[in-house]
Amino acid sequence: MIVRPVTPKDASAWVDLRRALWPGQESEHAAEVSLLQKGPVVADSDRLDLVTVFATGNPVLIATAKLALEASGIRFLTKGEGIQDLIGLGRLFGGFNLATGPVQIQVERRDAAQAVEALRDIGPVD
Repeated sequence: MIVRPVTPKDASAWVDLRRALWPGQESEHAAEVSLLQKGPVVADSDRLDLVTVFATGNPVLIATAKLALEASGIRFLTKGEGIQDLIGLGRLFGGFNLATGPVQIQVERRDAAQAVEALRDIGPVD
C-alpha cells in the first residue's frame, strides 16, 4: 500500500468513500472534501510563532485555562501535558514532572494579549 497526500484529482473518489461510510449526508460530502483539500486549519507548530501564556502543574488550573481560551475563541496548544507521568517519578511536589517542567499553554503571538486577558483571573505563569 502506498500512502500519499491527497490531491485535487482525488476529490471524486474521496466523496464516493464518504458516501459509502456516511450515507444520507450527500449535501455535506462535497463541501467537506473541498474544505479538507485546502489543508489543515493550523499549520504544524514549527511554522507557528508560539508564545507561552500559562504554565502550571495544577491539573485543575490547566483545565480551567483551556476552558477560558476555548470560550474566548483562542486556539492554543499544550506542551508537556501528555508526558508528565511518563518520565522518572512522574509528578512530584510542584504538581509537575521535574524533568519535563510544568505544562505550558501556548498561543500564536498575535493572540497573546487576548489570551493573557482571558487567563487573568486564573493565575500567573509559574
